[in-house]
This record gives sequence, C-alpha cells and structure tokens, in this order.
Amino acid sequence: MLKFIFAFSFFAQALLPLKQIPAITKTFKDVSGKNIEIQTGSEGTLVIFTSEHCPYDLKLRSYLSGLVEQAAKGKIKSYFVNSNDPKILEQNNLKTMSKSWQVLKIEAPYLLDSNGDLAKAFRVERTPTAYLFNGKGHLEYFGKVTRLSQNSVDTTSLAKALQSLSEGKALSSHETSVIGCKIERKN
Repeated sequence: MLKFIFAFSFFAQALLPLKQIPAITKTFKDVSGKNIEIQTGSEGTLVIFTSEHCPYDLKLRSYLSGLVEQAAKGKIKSYFVNSNDPKILEQNNLKTMSKSWQVLKIEAPYLLDSNGDLAKAFRVERTPTAYLFNGKGHLEYFGKVTRLSQNSVDTTSLAKALQSLSEGKALSSHETSVIGCKIERKN
C-alpha cells in the first residue's frame, strides 16, 4: 500500500544536540551506489540532514554546494543524510535523491538512512538540520543551515561557523533553533 504523508511543521527541534559525533560503524547507501561510513575529517565533519520533500530543504539546494566547497577548503568532510523512510514518503528514495544530486553537482556523499539509524544516533527530528564537529569529533555547531527569508537565503549561521572552525577561531554561536519538516520514519 502506497502512502503519501506530507508532514510539515513549524515547531523547533526539541531534542538536545550531541556533544560528540556518534560512533557509527554501519555503512549507508550513497546516491552513487557505494556503501559509505561517516568518518571524521582531519579538521572537522559537517553532517546535514535533508530530504526530497521539505520546502525548506528544496529552497536551500543551490546554497549547499557553496557550503561543501567552503568546508572542503577547511579540510572538513561533508555528508548529507536523508533519514525519511521512502515507504512513508515515496520521493525520498535513492533514485530521486540521485537525480537531484546529479543536477546540483554537489561533491559530497548523500546517504539514504531509511531505517533512521543515523537520525536516532544524531537525535535529529527535522530537516534541514546541520551538525558541525571539529577534528576531534566534538560538536562545534548545531542548528539551522541558514536563515530563509521569503525571497532569498541569508548566509549566516552555519557558514559563519564553518569559517570560524576553518580559521581556528572560537565560534560566536554554537546552537540555533531548527525549523523545518519532521523526519518521517518507522519508530
């Protein structure tokens, strides 16, 4: 039976963020067809939870490649994760994810976490949500990817955190509230 549920919410994420990157030894299918394990980068790791259905995620798409480039310059590894169950929200399947990534030409893995293992480990409930860890795996930033206005994307929040981490400076803001769409998965 095919269900289509569109869960759209304006509530901020309630769970407290992690202090350290979770130790996950499981591999996840990437849009390239490879099985990939999230590994800490030498200077840091950026993990962004996103989806193929949420208007917030879709509006940010063109902005993401710039974030990946900024992270790569600072030797920070980037990963994108879709933790929605494609049996609940059918457009969150590997084929659709792959098509959108090919169009965007983002040079970072986009992982399907259909069982929600990464979402549970990271304690994430909404997309888009960003986690930025330093090279030792300690959380430096948690929250929204950027501020969205009606007609544009404001390049604050995560971009500033990436710049500060890359330059070895203290971050001015470590946490921002997350507003977006609920991740739909079996519990």
